[in-house]
Amino acid sequence: MDEVPGGLRPPTNPADAAGMFARLTPEQAGAVAAAMAQNNAASNHWAVGLLGVAPGDRVLEVGSGPGMGIELLAERAEGGVVVGIDLSPAMVDLARARIADLASRGRAQVHVAAAERLPFADGSFAKALAVHVAQFWPAPEPALTEVRRVLADGGTLVLATRAHRADPDAPMAARLGWTPAQVEAMADRMRAAGFRSVGTTVARVGEEELVALIGTR
Repeated sequence: MDEVPGGLRPPTNPADAAGMFARLTPEQAGAVAAAMAQNNAASNHWAVGLLGVAPGDRVLEVGSGPGMGIELLAERAEGGVVVGIDLSPAMVDLARARIADLASRGRAQVHVAAAERLPFADGSFAKALAVHVAQFWPAPEPALTEVRRVLADGGTLVLATRAHRADPDAPMAARLGWTPAQVEAMADRMRAAGFRSVGTTVARVGEEELVALIGTR
């Protein structure tokens, strides 16, 4: 099986993935960030577009990695604030360097935190986004409950990733994507957590098939 950038082995289950990303060394984080910049740019743009960010919005990105999504969100949330969280201290360091100018103007920040334990007050955000992240949550139910807690009434959550490809020659990222059954299971979890109007959007972006779940608090 091919490797994750940085010499890491592909995770076999969500708990393994969470532990692997939390323990990234600075060198591994740099290699993973470079791969993200190459492979995730189009999907990040697509997912950000689905979120409907407006000027003045406070936006949360769960699993913000090296900060590319924070930059995209900040472009749309003119006059607002974008906050990222990530399990990896090394990745957060990269993101802080990337968004230093935005942070100096009070437009963005990033923290080491888990989706299941968000360090924010109730109703802090108008929008929340997680791209290529939710399939690796070891405990989706508490993560969704926490995200809903920090969203204001009427706030929007977008969970986006690649559609699963079973072909053994497919890129690893596609093999780790959601199957139709996993999409429906996550939609059910969103509804159980209290999200309303949960819907699914599928699109082909370049060579990739992407899928997103969109729900309202």
